Amino acid sequence: MRKKISEKNRFPVFNIDNEYKKMQDLFCDKRAFGKNDVINGRLQPRYSYSDCLAELFLGWKLRGTFTNLHEMLYMLGISEKDFKEQVTDEKLLDYIQFVFNAIAFVDKEAKKNGYYRNGDTIFNAIIDNGKQILEKLGAHLSIDNQEFFVIYKNDVATITSIIHKDIEPSIVEYLKIDNYGSLTRKEEVLCTLAKKLEGFEKDLNATEFKALCSDTTFLFDKTGIRHNRNAKDRIESIFDEMTPKERECWYDNAFQLFLACMAVVPYLEIKKKIKAIKKEDNIKI
Repeated sequence: MRKKISEKNRFPVFNIDNEYKKMQDLFCDKRAFGKNDVINGRLQPRYSYSDCLAELFLGWKLRGTFTNLHEMLYMLGISEKDFKEQVTDEKLLDYIQFVFNAIAFVDKEAKKNGYYRNGDTIFNAIIDNGKQILEKLGAHLSIDNQEFFVIYKNDVATITSIIHKDIEPSIVEYLKIDNYGSLTRKEEVLCTLAKKLEGFEKDLNATEFKALCSDTTFLFDKTGIRHNRNAKDRIESIFDEMTPKERECWYDNAFQLFLACMAVVPYLEIKKKIKAIKKEDNIKI
C-alpha cells in the first residue's frame, strides 16, 4: 500500500544534523516578530525568536546568572559552534528543551516590550518539528513550575509513577536528559528508590518474584547505590573497575529492575484477594 504524503514527509531519512539546522532556522532566522512604532504603527516583521530573546534576556528567569544569550548557549554546550563540531542526540534534545522554554518566554513578554507576533505559523512550526524529533528520539516534554524539560519515554516508569505518587518526582528526575552521564545524581535518585523498595522486599521475596527482587537489591548493594561498601568484596571491585559509561549502564539496569518490582506490587494485593476467593469456593490452590 502506498504511503500518503503526510506519512512520506515524516522523516523519510532521519538525520540529526539536518533536524538541528531546521530547528535553528525556525528559531534564529525566520522573521516571527515585528515592532510597534508610535508614529508609523506596525513595522514589517524583521525579528526572529532568537533576536527577541537576546533583547529580553535579562528578564528571563531561566537565565541563571548569565547576562547575555550568547554566553548562555556557549556554556550550555548548545551554541552553533558546538553543533558544527558534532550533533548528538543529547545535544539536540538539550537544544529543543532550550527552544521550547525560550519561545514560551518570548511569547509572554514580547507584547509588553513593543513587539507583535507575525501570526502563528512559525510558532506552530517550531512546536511541530520539536515534538516530532522528541518522539523519534524516544523522549517527550514535561513541565515543572512553568519550565519545560525533556525526559526519556518509559511506559513502565509512567505506570509506576501513577501507582506510587510519592516517588513520581524521583522517577521523573532519573529520566531527565540533563542527568545523562551524571553518575552522582543518578546514585542519589537510586538511593531514594532503594529505600522505597525496602518496604516491599518481604512481600516480593515470598512470591515467584523473589529472583527479580533479589537481583534488584543485589545491584543496589554491589554497585554502591546504597553506599554500604565492602572494599574486600570481589563483585564490588568489578563495578569499581568499570568505566563511567559501563557503570551508568548498570545504574540504568538497576532502575529498570526497580520499576519492574514496583509494577508487580499491585498484583500482590490482587493475588491475595484471588486466593481468598478460591478458598471460599473450596477451589484447590
